[in-house]
Amino acid sequence: MPQLTFKGMKRQSVIDMSKALIDELETIIPVPREHFALEHVDSMYIVDGKEAAEYPLIYVNLFDRGRAVEDLVAKAITRHVHNAGYKNVDVIFTILERSRYYENGEHF
Repeated sequence: MPQLTFKGMKRQSVIDMSKALIDELETIIPVPREHFALEHVDSMYIVDGKEAAEYPLIYVNLFDRGRAVEDLVAKAITRHVHNAGYKNVDVIFTILERSRYYENGEHF
């Protein structure tokens, strides 16, 4: 169920890192790999009327698994993004409440 949204990166960079990233995240968050959802959002940064350099922002939506797991997930994502050639990266977590998450009309 963890959902990762990638902004400020080239689509191919996300595709290239996706298998290795999910391999690692599976060891941190014990859910089947088919429960991970990775999304690439094509975005453009604008500063002073000009297109600005890409800056990776990765949004992670997941159920609460504690700070220690978040720290490990953030480090794994950061390492993979750095290995893809990006110098800086921000990882932002949104913790979802099971009772407010619905799948096919039913909450968890």
